[in-house]
Amino acid sequence: MTKSRSQRMDNNPQCSVCGVRDWESVREYHYRKPDPTTGPGRLSHYLELRRRVVFDVWFPGADTVLLTSILCRRCGFMTYTPRPSAADIDAKYRFLQTTEKDIGGQKKGRQSRDRDQARARRVARTVARHTGIGRLEILDVGGGNGKILLPFIERGQSCWLVDYNVQPIEGVRKIADRLEDVPADRRFDLVISSHVLEHLAEPAEAVRSMAALLSDRGILYGEVPVGVWGGIGIEMDPVTHINFFTKPSFQWLLTAHGLEVVDIEERVGTYNKRIDVVAAVARKGTRPVTTGREGVGVAEARRLLYPSALMKAARVWRLRRFGELIGR
Repeated sequence: MTKSRSQRMDNNPQCSVCGVRDWESVREYHYRKPDPTTGPGRLSHYLELRRRVVFDVWFPGADTVLLTSILCRRCGFMTYTPRPSAADIDAKYRFLQTTEKDIGGQKKGRQSRDRDQARARRVARTVARHTGIGRLEILDVGGGNGKILLPFIERGQSCWLVDYNVQPIEGVRKIADRLEDVPADRRFDLVISSHVLEHLAEPAEAVRSMAALLSDRGILYGEVPVGVWGGIGIEMDPVTHINFFTKPSFQWLLTAHGLEVVDIEERVGTYNKRIDVVAAVARKGTRPVTTGREGVGVAEARRLLYPSALMKAARVWRLRRFGELIGR
């Protein structure tokens, strides 16, 4: 049997948030290459493609892959090892682009459309408190086909997109596939990073790049899922997310790499399904991260890794109640 081996993936990565290498191993995840003679079995088409990324793109020639979730003992950020490199992530999207032309596009079905629209309206309401009135130059980084920009398109704003998607919606102009390909002299009044940073090999570098693209009055809207809950949830899909944040570690990521957080909250979001998310608004700033937050981030990650029965019940009620309030 051929065991997993990759020349690019990192077995001892630098923390993507605080930069140290001080990891605590949490859990092992085992994957076996699907047998082509029996088909995908219990895997959906979506999961089958992600499993092909594991075995055809990241670990070619392997029959089994072992991944280990790890916790940063300084900031509480979580990921897994071996960790994909930027080249691995780029190869993943290049592969998926050949089979999913509308990556991040509008999913079929009224419920999915309603959830996307609810998320877009919530982003627009949140940033309206900080942008004021007037015409804005807006950049959506990793926004699929730009669907979250609909409220801004309706208001006549200038909307741009960075994504591998080749079919942006009407009213959105694609500027690049990758953030590093955006012209360095461009500036935007609003940069949106909604459910993107959890996918990137180098989220700190992305934050620095987005901060550099802000105009003098510009703000960044960032949103990520709360990625830690009884583990990091990669049992079936270790490809879609590689970064797993809590509120403290997400705030650390922003403030340590060129931004000052002016608004941050944990709330229920509507990304494909009801989930806990952290949403933040930030502007250019240089306030240092205080060492007092180190213990907070680690403690919060451990609390969510091993939730009590009361925490589980409260989460079920919170997600269900949110669905009742919005009618979906």
